[in-house]
Amino acid sequence: MSNSSVAESFSTGHFDKCNAYLDQDIEWHIVGDTVLKGYEEVANYCTQVSHYFETVTTQFEIHDTIKSDQQIVVIGTGYFYKEGIQINKIDACDIYTFREDKIIKILSYCIENK
Repeated sequence: MSNSSVAESFSTGHFDKCNAYLDQDIEWHIVGDTVLKGYEEVANYCTQVSHYFETVTTQFEIHDTIKSDQQIVVIGTGYFYKEGIQINKIDACDIYTFREDKIIKILSYCIENK
């Protein structure tokens, strides 16, 4: 998978496709929320998010993907529905830093819009 595909998959909640691309020393900074350090912390958090995704219907839209030598920026919106009613909307910007085709850092800005 290309770095762009990995980043877009991660940003749209397809974490299982991305595990092989996470560096052992990855850091994920979710601005205003938490900082996760290391593969295990990031993988465990992804599992928790995946469990939540199983309880709702999700729709993700990628508005733009910006690429540079070592970074991919994914800008998008996530919609969350329960019983056909929108319960949440998240506008997000995820900045991925790669080294040798592995994600070494993610910086996520998420704005909740109900």
